[in-house]
Amino acid sequence: ALSGMGEKVSDLITDEFLNEALWEGRRELDEDKRVLRFSFRTKFNQDVGNVIPGTYSLTAPTDLRDPNTNKNILAIRIGRNNMPLVYQDIVRFNENYRNIAHTTLSTAITGASTTLVLTQSGDFDERGDVKIAASSVSQTIDTVAYTANSEATNTLSGVTGIADNKSAGVDIWQGVNFGEPTAYTIYNGIIYFDIPFEDDLSGENIWMDYYSELVAYDSDGDTLDETEYDLFVHWLRWKVKYLKSNGVLEPQKDGDYLIWLSKKDALIGKEMLGQS
Repeated sequence: ALSGMGEKVSDLITDEFLNEALWEGRRELDEDKRVLRFSFRTKFNQDVGNVIPGTYSLTAPTDLRDPNTNKNILAIRIGRNNMPLVYQDIVRFNENYRNIAHTTLSTAITGASTTLVLTQSGDFDERGDVKIAASSVSQTIDTVAYTANSEATNTLSGVTGIADNKSAGVDIWQGVNFGEPTAYTIYNGIIYFDIPFEDDLSGENIWMDYYSELVAYDSDGDTLDETEYDLFVHWLRWKVKYLKSNGVLEPQKDGDYLIWLSKKDALIGKEMLGQS
């Protein structure tokens, strides 16, 4: 862009300005309302985690485009079954856990522990047993009996039957069945499954097909993922001229800006995702 204008990096046209301008142009292309997502940002067959028995959630990939909805998720599949899970909105999803008590372990425990300190214990019976999820793929679900529930301190006491050491934060259940999920929901970057994983699925891969967000650009060594990036040359020329005019130059009167629009329209016009 600079070469074509006879310009060079200077006190006015700095590297920082050029990087910010390029990032601005990429955002403008990425956020065009005519395209919800670009095909070149599709990721297929991504291994996003492994099944841990007794758990029912998974952190979504950090580069998932819009981690609060399913609109950029093509499929989530469990292990060799490979059947795509069905998406459920949160209202429908919560029906899967009716009459089920759930919380997490507040402090770590060992096989010698006689109490369980929970995040909340108010929904649990005064006595009975709970299921404790595994902390890793090498563990199984523990069934632990207890004789008293102090809601004031969220503590179950008289505990027996702890088989493995468990870390703080693992899921605690009462009244639940374990199995293989057939549905999911997502919000706040967390994927939730309609049933906690059973022991037999331990270690199986969780596969995901999804659209990733715009890849961050922060150095001259980065590679742009846009399939046709020459359009940014005209965007940068326009930004340099706009800077030198102190913001007076009107975009619709600049040839490079008009070429930028034309090339952007052409790229969007070619976009055929091939995915429903």
